[in-house]
Amino acid sequence: KALTIDTKCHRNNSSYAYLLYLMCEYEKAMDYIKIALEISTNGSFTYFYQGLLHKAMGDDKAAQNSLLKALEVFKSKNKLQQRFDLKRLCELKKSDPSHTDYYQQFITFITDNDAELELAICDSDDEDESEVIEEILLSSDSES
Repeated sequence: KALTIDTKCHRNNSSYAYLLYLMCEYEKAMDYIKIALEISTNGSFTYFYQGLLHKAMGDDKAAQNSLLKALEVFKSKNKLQQRFDLKRLCELKKSDPSHTDYYQQFITFITDNDAELELAICDSDDEDESEVIEEILLSSDSES
């Protein structure tokens, strides 16, 4: 439904592509990834989903290239957005057991191989998360 409301939103196209990926409709999903990337190249999840699709279709080299691009875009975000994205990635990993190695590779990249950080974010509940968000916001205020 979101696509019928706003077809020019890269997040809508990217999210729909992920849904199609989960339904094993890889070619159709890749069409929506291409649309999302025509709209914006600033979505780390768009590149991540593109890599999942390449992986599912057996193109490991293209999957790796997409993963590196996703990492590049991810690193350009502020700490708060990175934290939200990492939490989202951990949730997505739980819902897609078919390519956990790909998810884990990205998580390892973005946490700089810090298993404690990964555990702290991926296993935190919403109450823990709101305390951390408050800390990040306060530290951002003091840096300005």
